[in-house]
Amino acid sequence: MRGPQSADAYHWAGAERFALWRGEAAAGLRLGAPLAGAQLAQIALMATDTVMLAWLGPTGLAAGALGMHVFSLFIFAGTGIAVAVAPLAAQAVGARDPRRARRALRQGLWATLAASAPFLVLLWNAEPMLLALGQAPEVAAPAALYLRALMWSLVPGLWFVAMRSFIAAYGSARAVFVIMAAAVPLNAGLVYVTVFGKLGLPALGVVGAGLSTSAVNVTMAAALAVYLLAGRRFRRLHPFGRWWRPDWAMFADVFRGGAPI
Repeated sequence: MRGPQSADAYHWAGAERFALWRGEAAAGLRLGAPLAGAQLAQIALMATDTVMLAWLGPTGLAAGALGMHVFSLFIFAGTGIAVAVAPLAAQAVGARDPRRARRALRQGLWATLAASAPFLVLLWNAEPMLLALGQAPEVAAPAALYLRALMWSLVPGLWFVAMRSFIAAYGSARAVFVIMAAAVPLNAGLVYVTVFGKLGLPALGVVGAGLSTSAVNVTMAAALAVYLLAGRRFRRLHPFGRWWRPDWAMFADVFRGGAPI
C-alpha cells in the first residue's frame, strides 16, 4: 500500500507528466497549424487555375485539369526530395549544430534542382506523351501549352518546400503561412488578367494561367528566401552562405531520405 508521501509523489509525477504533454501538444499545434494552413493554401493555389480555365469552356477546363494532374505527379515526386530537409535539419538543430542544418538546406536546394531536370524535359515534351496515353488531340495540345508555361514553377515551388522544411525544423512556420495566404489572391488576380486579357494585356488563355502561377511561385520562393536572409531569427545563421560549395555526403543524405518519400 502507498503511504501518504508516496501517494503525493505519485500524483505530483502525474501532474508533471500532464503538464509536459500539454506543453508538447501546444508546441505541436503552434508549429502544425500554420503548416496545415499553408498546405490548404497550396491546394487552393492549384485549384485556382482550374476554376479560371473552366470559364473558357469545356476544352479549356479539360486542358487545365489534365495539365494540372500531370504537373501534380512531378511536383509531388519532387516534394519528396524537398521535405527530406526537415528531418536532417531537425536532427542538426537538436544537436545544436547550425552548420549541419545549413548544409541540409543548401543541399536540399541542389537536390531538388537535380531531381527537376528530367521532369522539366518531360513537361516540355508533354504533347506526344499525352497523345500516347490516349488523350484527345484537341485537349492534349492546349494542355501541353499550359504545361510548358507552368513548368517554370516546378523548381521555385520545390525550393519553397525545402526552405519551408528548414524553417519548420526551427519550430517557426508563421511566415510560411503568411506568404502562402497572400499568394492565393495574387494568383487568382494574375490568372484572371492574363487568361482573359484585362488591363490592356492580350488574352493568353491556358498559357496565361500557367505563366501567372509560375510567376507567383517564383515570388513565393523569393519572399521566403528574403525572410531567411533578413529575418531576425535566421539571418545570423547565414542559411545560404557558400551555397556553391559541393557537399556530396549531405547531397546523398537528402536523396536517401527523400527518394522513399
